[in-house]
Amino acid sequence: MRDGHDSGDPGPAKPGTPYPKAELLQRILARLLDLIVCGIFCAIPRPASGPLVVLGPLAGAIYLLLADGMFRGQSPGKRLLGIRVIKLSNRQGAGYRESALRNLPVALIGLLAIALPSWKWIAAGSIAILGTEAYRTFTDVHGIRLGDAVAGTQVIDGKVLTPAAEMAAGVGNRARVNGSAPAARMRRRAGRREIWIRSRQS
Repeated sequence: MRDGHDSGDPGPAKPGTPYPKAELLQRILARLLDLIVCGIFCAIPRPASGPLVVLGPLAGAIYLLLADGMFRGQSPGKRLLGIRVIKLSNRQGAGYRESALRNLPVALIGLLAIALPSWKWIAAGSIAILGTEAYRTFTDVHGIRLGDAVAGTQVIDGKVLTPAAEMAAGVGNRARVNGSAPAARMRRRAGRREIWIRSRQS
């Protein structure tokens, strides 16, 4: 009972992550959307030979590598589905470095289109890569897959407030209560002047 396992509790959170697991369906749909974008890049018409033959697949691989850093932790797919990648070290949205590290296994799909001659082999390699990452996503209590473990990241629901979002929300709430920032400063100055005048009169 003491460790929580006898009561059905999944156990203590992983060090550095107080956030719950993001919805798996949202993650799957977001990944599919990003893979569709990658597929569009891979299907770009290109010469049958020469250096430009790898242009489309290479662009697809680069997109998958960097996508999660495009909107402060959100790829276009994640942005549409309302989920976000955060750095567990400071709980901020992931940047391009973290995106590249966590998506390296998935970006191999784009590279397979360069290295393998047949779409059947490309599909088989893609299934193997995505299957391995999906297994970690499903079985880990916080949905931290291999790429996340390497990058020190976690996918969370976009509605969960990180410290930066909480600070921004607090500033927004104060602005709504006090009015605009210049008006609030004027009220504070008027209040200090009134206190000064009262002190002089006494």
